[in-house]
Amino acid sequence: MPQSWQGLETPRRDTGFMASANLDLVRSISVAWERRDFSSTEWAHPEIEYVIADGPEPGHHTGLVEMAAFWRDFLSS
Repeated sequence: MPQSWQGLETPRRDTGFMASANLDLVRSISVAWERRDFSSTEWAHPEIEYVIADGPEPGHHTGLVEMAAFWRDFLSS
């Protein structure tokens, strides 16, 4: 350990609540998607940027309308 770091403590952060809230949100989205219910959008920002970096249909979609259109086309094919 460098001498300048000796005796210094790492700042403590209370991120438990945020992690729990984020985990609950992801779980609620996953549960709905497992039922093939893709109708909920309240979790997403209206100008969400959705990027598929690789694969058969890479692309960049901005906003709920574009993201919904992409998934509607993808799931219907």
